[in-house]
Amino acid sequence: MLTVIGQDHAINEVLTFLAKWPPKRGKRALLLWGPTGTGKTMLARELAQKKQWDLIEVNAADKRSAKSIRELLGGTINQTSLLNKGKLILIDEIDGLSGGDRGAIGEIKKLVSESKFPIILICSNPYDKKFLPLRNICKSIEMKALTNSSIEKILIEHCKSNSLKFDPEKIRTANSASHGDARRAIISFESGVIELKDKKENIFKVIQIIFKSKNVNEIKTAIKNCDKSPYEIFRWIKENINTEFSTPSQRAQAYEIVSQADLMQKKHKSWINHLLKLSQIPRPTSFKYYKPPAFFFSRAKKLDIQLHCSNKKIAREKE
Repeated sequence: MLTVIGQDHAINEVLTFLAKWPPKRGKRALLLWGPTGTGKTMLARELAQKKQWDLIEVNAADKRSAKSIRELLGGTINQTSLLNKGKLILIDEIDGLSGGDRGAIGEIKKLVSESKFPIILICSNPYDKKFLPLRNICKSIEMKALTNSSIEKILIEHCKSNSLKFDPEKIRTANSASHGDARRAIISFESGVIELKDKKENIFKVIQIIFKSKNVNEIKTAIKNCDKSPYEIFRWIKENINTEFSTPSQRAQAYEIVSQADLMQKKHKSWINHLLKLSQIPRPTSFKYYKPPAFFFSRAKKLDIQLHCSNKKIAREKE
């Protein structure tokens, strides 16, 4: 029995696809997509368990080159298990791949066409242009943000399965702050730290505004409404300079601007105005996938493994 809550339509679509696999023609893999905390990874794991298949799971953000992905999955996609059981190949967090990640997306496409077993890919935004080769060969299934009713059921079930004290008020508060994200709701419930997202600016949005906005008041408002300290914001900016800017000259300008702004902030000078210069560096306008600073991930190990997600996912939610 599947325990994923609030995703009946997506579950039925996935089950129908797997029941008809391999297809005689057409799309050979699934692309599960949607916001964080909607049960994408959990669904794939539970399906493998339900069907008594071996689950081969890879986090694409950790295996960014064609060579590493081929070495890890090249043998298993055609090799029958010792007990002649089926297999499910799960490639999680493909958002972490960039178009320049040494042929990784092209290699995944090859694996999908060669595999004797079904493959599930997971991402948040399937419409990024880098995923076009994968969208053409995958059936896309959306897992939508969860309703308040579903989040409440998940939190109640979480209390029961972990022998936690049932606190209706705490559940309501965590639910209202979750915005359809079960993982955030559970983390908020267990830690007692409730972030009201409508009052806080998402750090990914803040970084986008800092890099692209030509309006200093917009930058000031975003930073003011962000729940990160100036120190943390600078760590985020520096981590993503190479993502935002593509040439050595652009990156050198950006690092110089950020270093000067950081120094001004420490001397209590008008540093936010200086960041406006980042938007003045000429470069093509395109969507960028920003990532958290590397040191954030070390905190993820402290959280409960039953959240059914990687340390990287937990780190993003915790911060």
